[in-house]
Amino acid sequence: MIKEINLGELPLGKTAIVTDIKNDTLLMKRIINLGVTKGAEITPLFRAPFGDPTAYAVKGCVVALRKSDCAGILVMINETEENSHEAI
Repeated sequence: MIKEINLGELPLGKTAIVTDIKNDTLLMKRIINLGVTKGAEITPLFRAPFGDPTAYAVKGCVVALRKSDCAGILVMINETEENSHEAI
């Protein structure tokens, strides 16, 4: 099953596809310049000790984004793939 969530909800190590960026114009330009674009694969690698920011792998680079920046970034995940790993 395919599900759309905001980027901040994506579990560590789980890869997703960016489907939409709904932030103000200035922030959206900054995020796009970092490589976070529609259709890009993105994976959260690790979080800071207090949970913010989170480091993400995207297009061969690692970028750090705050939770507030991630709230407007929608990603698509495949839940059946996630559940199949748990069954092993």
